[in-house]
Amino acid sequence: MAVSPRKRPTKQGVREDRTKTPPQSLARELMERRRESGIPEVGRPELKGGFPEVPDPITGLHDEGLSELYTRMDAFAAFVQEQVAIAEVEALDSHLRLKTLESRLQLEALEATHGSATQRKLEAFLDHDAVELRQEDLRRRAEAKLLKSRLDGLERSIRILSREQTRREKVYERRRNS
Repeated sequence: MAVSPRKRPTKQGVREDRTKTPPQSLARELMERRRESGIPEVGRPELKGGFPEVPDPITGLHDEGLSELYTRMDAFAAFVQEQVAIAEVEALDSHLRLKTLESRLQLEALEATHGSATQRKLEAFLDHDAVELRQEDLRRRAEAKLLKSRLDGLERSIRILSREQTRREKVYERRRNS
């Protein structure tokens, strides 16, 4: 009986594809639980006028524009923050699936009693399914890092806008008191 490289013979017969994503990812399951508990999902903000950017110089923004930009950036930060959390959970989930598969492969090699511990580890590392899961794991971790980077940029921009609002309030207050 020919077995595809993605399906492995076992004592019970042919094992299913070990790389496929579980029916429901952990992130989706957690989001569903959150919805059931009444916590709303953070919606994607509208991109009217494109992704919000702090203008240079910031002093060129009128007060209303500054407040509007702050509100838009804050909404994007909340959205990206949730996306970071989802990406991190998915990365953890894929990493766990990878480690589970590698352990299973090493155990199978041990049960077959062939090779040294180092050889079993290398065989598990080079297994086609393990390589695919490792690539998925890397992709998910990279996605989480990129999202974190974008979130950091948004948070810096929000701090800049907040400082400008505070500066303007102090200027107005000084003018009123003089």
